[in-house]
Amino acid sequence: MSMLVQRCAQRSRLVKMLADGWEPNPKDALFASDLTELSLECADALRLCAHVWKALAKRLFDDPSCDLEKEPAQFREALQRTIQAAQKLQSQIDDMGNKGQRPEPAAAIDIKKAQEILEKLDSTWPFPNKKKMAESRAAYQSGQFETAEEVLHAAQGHSSPADHQGNRLAGPEPHVESEVAGQHS
Repeated sequence: MSMLVQRCAQRSRLVKMLADGWEPNPKDALFASDLTELSLECADALRLCAHVWKALAKRLFDDPSCDLEKEPAQFREALQRTIQAAQKLQSQIDDMGNKGQRPEPAAAIDIKKAQEILEKLDSTWPFPNKKKMAESRAAYQSGQFETAEEVLHAAQGHSSPADHQGNRLAGPEPHVESEVAGQHS
């Protein structure tokens, strides 16, 4: 695992532990100091996540030796932890504001950017790797594949479109248990 992803994972654990353990008490003499430190730590962790995402995305596509499974999974976990900690802190600050207290965090906590990174990560990962691509190509070349039309028909409960060639106006086949059971084996 890269040092950067490791650093992000450790920082996310620290921020989550601090956020989970902090009980806001405006009467506490160190309240303002604690809020300042925790908001700075959350903001730093969120910036680190953005930095790691840029570096990781570049590395995943530029470095053929990069682990396409482990590092993105570890980063995703760290990013989620950081978002949860920042959301908890923001929620506590909002609750205090609703009670008439006006706590001022020392740093803006930009959760939205981290959530956008998480959405990008979720929409692109797991990444295709060379082994999976080679297996897919071999299966395709040997005829072990289904067309999109076949998958759609199977999902809709119809028989294969190859069974209906030249007979499109006849309508769907009647439902027969043995035919359906044999089709998916």
